[in-house]
Amino acid sequence: MADNLVLGRGELYFDPFLSGTTTKTGERYIGNTTEINLNIESDKLGHFSSDRGIREKDRTVILEVRRQGSFTTDNMATENLAMFLLGDTSTVTQTSGSVTAEGIADVIKGRYYQIGVSAGNPQGVRTVSAVTLKKGATVLVLDTDYSLDATLGRIKILDGSVTISNGDDLTVDYTRAANSRTRVTTGASAEIKGALRYISYNPEGEQRDVYIPYALIAPNGDLAMKGEEWQQAAFSIEVQKLDANTAAIYVDGRPV
Repeated sequence: MADNLVLGRGELYFDPFLSGTTTKTGERYIGNTTEINLNIESDKLGHFSSDRGIREKDRTVILEVRRQGSFTTDNMATENLAMFLLGDTSTVTQTSGSVTAEGIADVIKGRYYQIGVSAGNPQGVRTVSAVTLKKGATVLVLDTDYSLDATLGRIKILDGSVTISNGDDLTVDYTRAANSRTRVTTGASAEIKGALRYISYNPEGEQRDVYIPYALIAPNGDLAMKGEEWQQAAFSIEVQKLDANTAAIYVDGRPV
């Protein structure tokens, strides 16, 4: 038989279970994966004959098998980031409107202050206009007393301001634009469970597709927020048994 050399390439799909169930919700393409690995470990118990002379092993049984794996993706989609943070995705909808005399207390020169912060929106507002910063009744001067990032809704108190002193209480008037943005928040759940499907597209070697009916996915490693390489997220895979009648891992060849 000729050697079946394989150069592995393929796509990974994840089918998350509904919370608290093993009900599948549809497979999501993870995106480009730079590596995917499976790891099988086992614990064995040996038996030794000890009646005469040197003890000799005459039997070995496997006590336990652990099927694990890992994958790394550089597709930093919102859903993948949420998986890495063990969190949830949502859409933040900002309505248009005007705000008057929002307080900024105890300012310090050289510091930045976010506009529109609330308990429900700790990141504040985005895209503001008609911004007026005041100290009491005195209207402060843009680029003399403060600078403004209108897109992010951030104000910096300038060191060179002669009107503002450390510890002053200021107010800001502004108009916010209607917009929306995606948000990922860490959640209470620390488990990501579902089915994994790997579809091979090997440039060399036999095509074999892998299906794992029940896998626990967990983040594994660093998320480089800044660097000289493509950002990527790594995950561990713990293969579990779905039920007594279902195999832990299926590996299928292609039809002939």
